[in-house]
Amino acid sequence: MSLSRRASARTEAWRCDSDLRDGALEYPYHGWLFETGSGQCTRIPSLPPGRSRPHAALRTYPAEVAYGLVWSCLGDAFLPPPRLPEYVDDRWRLGAGEPNTLKCGMRLLTENFRDNAHFPFVHADSMGHVDKVVEPYPITRDGWRLGWSCSLGSEGVPKELAEEFSHRLDYHITLPVFASICVSSPSGGRRLVAQVATPVSVDGRTVRQFWLAGTDAESTAQGADLADVLGFERQVFEEDHPIGVGGGDEFGAGSVYQGAGRFWEGVAVFLGLLGPVRLPGRPHETVGHWPGSAFAA
Repeated sequence: MSLSRRASARTEAWRCDSDLRDGALEYPYHGWLFETGSGQCTRIPSLPPGRSRPHAALRTYPAEVAYGLVWSCLGDAFLPPPRLPEYVDDRWRLGAGEPNTLKCGMRLLTENFRDNAHFPFVHADSMGHVDKVVEPYPITRDGWRLGWSCSLGSEGVPKELAEEFSHRLDYHITLPVFASICVSSPSGGRRLVAQVATPVSVDGRTVRQFWLAGTDAESTAQGADLADVLGFERQVFEEDHPIGVGGGDEFGAGSVYQGAGRFWEGVAVFLGLLGPVRLPGRPHETVGHWPGSAFAA
């Protein structure tokens, strides 16, 4: 799979309405065909027989499909595409939520995702009355990846029962903008939420927030419904927006944005939001949940 810039300003539908025809991408306005890998034009239907085809090509970028999103890098890749933790295997059910466009920078959005001291104040409606105290926890680092674990309990639970009724939160961050939380329930089973932030403005102060959620096999066996998990996580994200990540704060843009083109990012082609995307070899693939977590070509 490859990603290309739009061919002209008049074709907003170019990104989502183009079809694959004879292994090439068909431009929906004039029917031009472009080779998917190189971007070279291979056919112009309006040309009379015998006329030579003018040189025309789309600028293309490498792309991969993972977790219901199309990922690409618009420059020389500094890192490989980020991955979810290794334990998220093909027994998990994953689904992508509808992305949000927000007036803030990448750092602010990512900082909000990995901060749990705001849970009792911003997420009381979704999470209930959780503990306000955040105990110290060690952080591990492996190159550009960070990880740590902490617990989240409810207020009013006796101290001797706190551990039994607490949820374990395992955080995994791939710098600068990919983050996930795996929540282990005291009754068994795990669920996951992940976020990636992509700049969509030159100054870095507007980003698109892509996110996904999932459940493991044990949670699914216990009756956890992926649609319910997606609905819960959407509520959590929406609670954050008016308070912490919607004001275009300069803190969130800054120097990290300057190197953003060298990292793999979730791009604006969101499977399921912009309509069905037909992939080579899988013309009938639908989106809604993804039983596996591996990248697909």
